[in-house]
Amino acid sequence: MVSTRNKTDVWLVGHRTESLSGCKLPTARQVLQRMLYLHSADGKKMDRDVRESCRLTVQECFVLWGKAGVPVQEERNATDVVLRLHKEWTDLKKDKNKVGETYEARRKAFTHKLDGTLDFAHYQAERIMEEQLRREKDEKAKAAIVEDLEFYRLQKKSREGYMARVDVNVVKKIEKQKRVLEKKEATKRKYEAAKKQVDAYFEKVELASDNEAEAELNDNNNNDTDFNTEDNPKRKFKKEIAVPTLCAALDRNALSKRGAARVVLETAKALGEDPSNIKLSPNTLYRRRQVNRTETEINFLANFPSSGPIVLHFDGKLLPNDA
Repeated sequence: MVSTRNKTDVWLVGHRTESLSGCKLPTARQVLQRMLYLHSADGKKMDRDVRESCRLTVQECFVLWGKAGVPVQEERNATDVVLRLHKEWTDLKKDKNKVGETYEARRKAFTHKLDGTLDFAHYQAERIMEEQLRREKDEKAKAAIVEDLEFYRLQKKSREGYMARVDVNVVKKIEKQKRVLEKKEATKRKYEAAKKQVDAYFEKVELASDNEAEAELNDNNNNDTDFNTEDNPKRKFKKEIAVPTLCAALDRNALSKRGAARVVLETAKALGEDPSNIKLSPNTLYRRRQVNRTETEINFLANFPSSGPIVLHFDGKLLPNDA
């Protein structure tokens, strides 16, 4: 037996709807009709709870809001909006057989609310759209944002205006900007992950080097005789790589402690050296650079000619007066 429209009508809401469509933002009545259809179509209860039905309804509503170009709130918050609307309807339904001015006023107010737009917009939607308008340089895109903003304001008040066909070029531009932002975020995450791995490695190397230096100092204090590597084959000395020329090159390029250690590490790998056999502690390299700078200064002053004529070379057009 086919059910009639009167039998399928829901109290105060109307008939359940199978889909959301139209050229305007959905009203509270349309949202509730769609939610009730998803939860209980033709009086048959579906295998989903009320919240799940509200969530599916919100997803369909977001499609229409996306066509309008209005920023929306998070899905879970919008789901709570539909849940509150459904609860308000169920509370009224419990008293549908009661009469009186109070009950009639509540029903009338709820019916008036159903005919208005159910707002799923972000709480700062207008500010976000105005900010997009200031940043946008394309005149056509600016006009589209202005239309979307005006349409949203009218839909909240008098529900005037209709959504026209979506501008394909504007949609493509927005999608491209979204892909660029996602790519930048992915690159940033990869860089941060790689940086953490490198920092963790050098912290491990630095700690191991400091422990070896402390152990070597203790051995020197405890043993009066020279250490013989042939008697203790397990003892392995690391190769000293911080030669004066390398230290000078690192200072010349103003590399930090960790930056210098990274350069030396990758250079050693490229030359086929085993990093575990080289002193790569950032602190060790920095101390060698300090010693090299001091020795270079002493040697320069010792070898500087103190007698005879001195020629001053100046790179520039004007020579300072104090020269």
